Amino acid sequence: MKKILLISTPSSSLHDSLQKALVALGFEVHVVDFLDHDVLKIGHPVHRAVAKMPEMIRDHLQNKAFKQIDEKILEAAGWVEPDYIFVSKAKNIDIPVLEQLRKIAPTLNWYPNGMGNIYSIRKLIRHYDYFFNVDTEVVELMNKEGHKNVYYLPLSGSIEDRVREIMHIVTDARRWT
Repeated sequence: MKKILLISTPSSSLHDSLQKALVALGFEVHVVDFLDHDVLKIGHPVHRAVAKMPEMIRDHLQNKAFKQIDEKILEAAGWVEPDYIFVSKAKNIDIPVLEQLRKIAPTLNWYPNGMGNIYSIRKLIRHYDYFFNVDTEVVELMNKEGHKNVYYLPLSGSIEDRVREIMHIVTDARRWT
């Protein structure tokens, strides 16, 4: 059975559907929650307290939390030994961590936000083997900028069908490399 490391967060409306779809497609799914830290969990008392702190302190605590999450992600990738690493947005993973993940398994990101997140998309796209986006304008712009690893994938329809499309693109492309 092929293994997938799913980097997502249960607070995302896509998380459960993604996980179920990957299992239905026959994958052994291992999950790392990219917001699994009290400082980052929306609604947690620590998160609320940190949100009220001065910006410099808040940023320091959030950055420290993201570093700990990055360590969890790398640790999980090491023991899971996934065939694929599937990310749902997770825009705060450090670039060196993304590059390390690419050495472990093909990386793919289904980024469910469009042009309003273009700065983050531009920062991340080159650090994934496959980048799927819900906005045709983003895909067209990224193609114009020379990115050949970007694909249009809307949120409409069944999530299982969309995940099937993603895995078809990834496995087909891998066959020819």
